[in-house]
Amino acid sequence: MKKLLLTGGGHSHLFVLEALIRQPRPDVEITLLTRDVLAPYSGMLPGFVAGAYTREEIHIDLAPLCLAAGVRLIHDTATALDLAKRTLHTSKLALEFDLLSLDIGSSPKLNAVPGAADHACGVKPIDGFIRCLQQLDARPGPEQIVVAGAGAAGVELALALALRYPAKHITLISRSRLLKRHPARAAHLAKQALQAAGVSWREGEAINAVSAGMLQLASGLALPFDSLFWASGSSAQAWPQAAGLACDASGFVQVDAALRSTSHPCVFAGGDIASQTGHVHDKAGVYAVRHGAILAHNLLAALDSQPLLHYTPQSSYLSLLVSGSQCAIGVYKGFSFKGAWVWKLKDYIDRGFMRRFQR
Repeated sequence: MKKLLLTGGGHSHLFVLEALIRQPRPDVEITLLTRDVLAPYSGMLPGFVAGAYTREEIHIDLAPLCLAAGVRLIHDTATALDLAKRTLHTSKLALEFDLLSLDIGSSPKLNAVPGAADHACGVKPIDGFIRCLQQLDARPGPEQIVVAGAGAAGVELALALALRYPAKHITLISRSRLLKRHPARAAHLAKQALQAAGVSWREGEAINAVSAGMLQLASGLALPFDSLFWASGSSAQAWPQAAGLACDASGFVQVDAALRSTSHPCVFAGGDIASQTGHVHDKAGVYAVRHGAILAHNLLAALDSQPLLHYTPQSSYLSLLVSGSQCAIGVYKGFSFKGAWVWKLKDYIDRGFMRRFQR
């Protein structure tokens, strides 16, 4: 019996489980290895921080999905990969496979700045981020909170923290301009929202080093903080590259149009960990979701030696950013807009995604 090993409970693998529920494969031994049995949906994280959703509402329980799909569920973390022996290792187990699929996400690039890994809380993994929030919840008094990174994730987080902690002062800091990958109109709307929320921001301020309670900026300024959240950059886990998989300069697994490793045909990858040859784009959940259906088809087709589907990343997509209480900013094909109706649209899309996979 052939063995298919799914590693990671990310958005792409949800679609693989869904496909297996629709069309079970009792002739294949299928295993899901995941660090989180309750898989967080990152699209709803800003709403959770702002108080719009409960912790339960932003997580998908993988156990009933695996049960319905006939997939063995293992709650553990991958630590090493032996490609020659087709074996994935955890601290306790050695899991053999004929075909391996990786959907293990990414994390903020904490190692890019000295001291950041020791003194900052990354927005991923999300369970670790939530523990940081819980610690902050226990300190209701005034504090200085700094969010590093002024992309979509950083802006949403700063605004959500301002709603959650009205007694604390939030500062958003970035080495580049705010929302640099979005239209100028979107950045303008975001700045209006930040100002209305009482959030300070600093553009063009690189962080040189982090020490306990202090940021050292490239300008020479020292910026104190009580809590530091890191939403800048993306980094990959080290073990796929260490195993010999072809990876890009940042350590993300290089895949072809079929989401198959360019160096090892027995390995597929989807979501943030995948870096498709010839296509450069942000690490965004929309790509992980679009990978899902392609990955679901291709994994089973590969097992049966059938033709694979190809994936072409879309050149534009609807981007929705939480910008306040029941308010959001939308960007689509160069147009930017804002309002309560945008929040309602985002909420409708997000809740629909969750209902699709909740059992």
